[in-house]
Amino acid sequence: MTFTPRRPTGDSTLVIAREYDAPEPGFGLPFFNDGSTDWALGPGDFMDESKHHAMNATLDADGNVWMADMFNITRTVVRYDWRTGHATNFVLSETPDAPPANSHDIIRDAAGVVWFDMSNTGALGRIDPRTGGSAIIRPPEGARVGPWIGGDGRGGIWAAGATNDAKAMRYDTRTRDWTLFENPVPNASNYGMTGDGAGNGWWSTAIPRDGLMKADLETGQATFVPLPEAVNDRSDLFTAEELAVFADRLTFYGYGRPGAVAIRKPGADPRSTTFWGCSWYGGGLLKLDSRSHLEEMYPFPPEHEDGNCYETSVDEDGMVWLPFTHGDSIAKFDPGTEEWTSYCLPTIGTKTHELQAVTVNGRTRIGMGYLGAGKVAKLEFRPREELQRLKTETRP
Repeated sequence: MTFTPRRPTGDSTLVIAREYDAPEPGFGLPFFNDGSTDWALGPGDFMDESKHHAMNATLDADGNVWMADMFNITRTVVRYDWRTGHATNFVLSETPDAPPANSHDIIRDAAGVVWFDMSNTGALGRIDPRTGGSAIIRPPEGARVGPWIGGDGRGGIWAAGATNDAKAMRYDTRTRDWTLFENPVPNASNYGMTGDGAGNGWWSTAIPRDGLMKADLETGQATFVPLPEAVNDRSDLFTAEELAVFADRLTFYGYGRPGAVAIRKPGADPRSTTFWGCSWYGGGLLKLDSRSHLEEMYPFPPEHEDGNCYETSVDEDGMVWLPFTHGDSIAKFDPGTEEWTSYCLPTIGTKTHELQAVTVNGRTRIGMGYLGAGKVAKLEFRPREELQRLKTETRP
C-alpha cells in the first residue's frame, strides 16, 4: 500500500493544543508515562477503564479546563489549571454520606458559571469558578435531569430527561423556575440537548423516527421536526432485500441505515434563530432556522466523510465547531463563506465526543475531552497577524 500523508496547511497550522492527562485519581503516574501504553501497537484501549474518564470539557473565563467525569467514584467534576495541569476535584453529593454524583455534560454560561448534569441522582449542578461555590438544583418532583444539558440565549439551562423520562426541562437562572415539556413522540428516544437564541429547547431522536424535538418556550408545547435525507445517501448500493434489513435499525449506538441523518448532540447559536446539527451517519452539517424550520445540508469535506461527527458548538462570531469522533480532528465551518478549516489533534485514538467553543480574553477557545485516550484539551487559534509579528520580532 502507498500512503500519502496529509499535512496541515494554511489556517489549519495556526492551532495551539494543550493536553492534560485525566486518569481517575489513584492510578498514580499519568498512564502515558508509566510504560503501560506502547504507541507502536496503536492508540490506548478505549475499553480500559483507567483511561475512560474524560467525557466532556469546557473552559472558564480564566482559560482553565473543567471536565465532566461520569465513570468516576471519587469526584463529580474536575478543574485543570491550564498553566500547570494541576487537578482540583469537586465533589457534590446530596447527603454527606452519599458517594459523589457523576457528571456527563458540562458547559459554561454567558455569566461564567459552570453547569453540569448529575444524572445518576437526577439533579443539575453548578459551580462559580470565581468563588468555588457550588449548588445542587433539583427539578420538580417526578422529573429527573438526564445526561445532556445546554444553554439558551435567555438565561436558561436546558436538560434532557433521564432514561425512560419523556420530558425535556428548562431551568431559568434568573427566576429559578423550572418549565417541563412532554415528549411529542410517545416512546421516542431522547439524545442531546441545546437551546437557541429565542429560548427554545432542542433535542434529538432516532427511534421511532429520525428527527428533532423542539420545545417552544412561548407556547409551552413541544413538536417533532423531521429531517431531510442525508447528503451521502448510499442506498443505491443496496438491493431492496438488503435495505429491508436496515428498516428499523436506526439507533445512536452502532446501528445506522442508508439515508439516515441521526443528529446526536445538536448545537444552536444563542444569539440568533439558527440551529446546527451534525449528522452521525449522513456525512453533513444541518442548518435549520428555528422559527421557519427551513433546512440546508452542507457535506463534510472529504477528509471527514467517515469521521462520525458528534456535536456542534457555535462561538460568539457565529462560527460552527465540530469534533470528529473517529477522525482525531475537529473542524470549523464559516456560515458566511461556507468554507471549512480542519485541525488535527496531537493524540491518536481520542474518541472525542463533545466540545464547547467559548470566549476567553476576547478570543475563541475550545475545551474538549478525549474519551478514548483519557485526556482533556484546550485549543487556541493564533491569528495570522500575530504570527507574522512574532516572525518579525525574532528574525532581524
